[in-house]
Amino acid sequence: YSETGKHPDKEAIRRYQIEHLGRIKSNHALLELMPLPSKSISEKHWLYADSGVEGLSSRKEYLETYKDQRIEGLRALIEQYRPKYVICYSLSYQEDWQKLTDAPFIEVNPRRLYLARDGETTIAITPHSVMQGLSNNDWKMIIEEMFL
Repeated sequence: YSETGKHPDKEAIRRYQIEHLGRIKSNHALLELMPLPSKSISEKHWLYADSGVEGLSSRKEYLETYKDQRIEGLRALIEQYRPKYVICYSLSYQEDWQKLTDAPFIEVNPRRLYLARDGETTIAITPHSVMQGLSNNDWKMIIEEMFL
């Protein structure tokens, strides 16, 4: 959408995901705030408690140990590379996303989209992409608002 101004169909999205999304020589990056995978945020699904790695005995400890470092690292990458867009998934981390920029976030669409413009970089906070309850039309609106 950012290149053509047109919403791609499902096949174009699938093709992009297969051929381009997150590739080494692409013009974008996919970075997680907290990159260790887990089925949910529930402690019962925490897979790393017995790993013997410092800071991983619980999800709570993982966040306390590594989250601030991750935020600082992501902010440094944004400052270094000045991307055109940064999309932050998950409204529950809104306070943390604010640490990525000194620019204030403006609520563009309640509980759907918050935007901060920091120079040439637009930083968006949206619900997590797998959140139930958002329709394709909701995502179309989010994208259109982001790229205004």
